[in-house]
Amino acid sequence: VDMNNGTSTWAAITGPTGDQDRFYDLMVLWLRAPSVISAWKKHIHGELVDNTPTLRFVMAELKLTATRSIDSGDGMALWGLWDDFMKEQYTKPPCLEVANEAAGWQSSLVFVFVRDKLISEAFRGIMLSILLALCVLTLATTNIIIALFATTVISLVVLCSLGTIVLLGWKLGVLESVGLVMIPGLAVDFVAHLAESYVEAESQDREGRIRHMLARVGISVVSGAISTLGASAFLFFPVIVFFNKFGIMMFMTIGYSLFWSMLFFPALLSTPL
Repeated sequence: VDMNNGTSTWAAITGPTGDQDRFYDLMVLWLRAPSVISAWKKHIHGELVDNTPTLRFVMAELKLTATRSIDSGDGMALWGLWDDFMKEQYTKPPCLEVANEAAGWQSSLVFVFVRDKLISEAFRGIMLSILLALCVLTLATTNIIIALFATTVISLVVLCSLGTIVLLGWKLGVLESVGLVMIPGLAVDFVAHLAESYVEAESQDREGRIRHMLARVGISVVSGAISTLGASAFLFFPVIVFFNKFGIMMFMTIGYSLFWSMLFFPALLSTPL
């Protein structure tokens, strides 16, 4: 390092009173070394202007330990810390001189924003699906109480499916967010048929209506569940992640739907209000 009155050349050209022309001249001399240009050619970009090498921008790369699998909440917190760090650097020399021309890009943390958006949109879709199911069931049964009971079953299926996804250790991506919105649509099938059969029963007491419901529609519901569970089980084995996760999500949704529809829903109907 060249010394000038005890001050290094680097400090002299990058300090608060740094000489940008001198910095540029030293940068050009440094870049002319073959070993330097081969090692840093993807980080330093320039062009020839009137046969003179002109530096356009320098890119600094920093690898973080965070990956795309980071939890959404932790990722957003890390993004905030990184953003604060970059803003602090822009207030110090030599970054202060190029603060308006500098830009930061965190490729590993971009997916955090995507996942946060997927989570909000998935839950919004679930809430809209459940609300729509309540409206349809109310119109189909003409009984708000039965519709609320059926919607409760759908909500329980959704909650159980969400818990299973967490237990499996899945991170929310495009496939998972689409599958979550799909769950209420799959869960409404069994309980909707049972609710309709309960309302149309000729018996006047709860026990008679429940017997009619299970005898008339229960067998069809169980048969449909068995066929769907069997079909989705074959999707456990493909090596393609899309088919594997889709099969698991369908299997657990139908399984939970069968359980809550055939066991909890009749018990709920037989409970005096």
